[in-house]
Amino acid sequence: MKKSCFIGAAAAALTLIPFAAESHELGAHVHGVGLLQVAVEADAISLDLSTPLDNLLGFEHKPGNAAERQQVQAMAHDLRHAETLFIPNPEAACSLKSVHLDSAVLAEDDVHSDQADHHESEAHQHEQAVHHHDSDEAAHADLDGEFLFVCKHGERLQYLDVKLFDRFTHLKRLNVELVTPRVQAATTLTGGQQRIQWQQP
Repeated sequence: MKKSCFIGAAAAALTLIPFAAESHELGAHVHGVGLLQVAVEADAISLDLSTPLDNLLGFEHKPGNAAERQQVQAMAHDLRHAETLFIPNPEAACSLKSVHLDSAVLAEDDVHSDQADHHESEAHQHEQAVHHHDSDEAAHADLDGEFLFVCKHGERLQYLDVKLFDRFTHLKRLNVELVTPRVQAATTLTGGQQRIQWQQP
């Protein structure tokens, strides 16, 4: 995602501030903190999520027992159904098109490529796991997720509600980088403020 000089926008929701004033430090591994990059196009929203696994699971090692394996499976299931975690304003009529998950804790049998029925339309969801890292890398493991939504009325896109905090309680802050045809900005989400708004009603 392009990171040029960001400008401010969206006064009624989050304050979008110049990117230079924030130091999101791409690649930093900080428990409780994740990064969400949002790109809004004419008829689509692309999301890139990067977060320590501890924010999603409460641990970062490879699952060592049945309970931990169930946690990983539940996390992957919920992220594959990202329409419940990322919710564009309904007037835009957006539906989840694809999901790609990348993490050392996802085994080969966690890879899925199936069709699913969504509330608005049918969508393909794809998840691909990378090869396991060695034990040193797994000690501070991350998850990277890519999510694509397509919208029937992209011209009506105004905001995105992010419900990750409700599902993953170890996540405390989400640094956001937003790019739209008119706005490039950075902001921060928390459990008390979960909406990214770039256009007024």
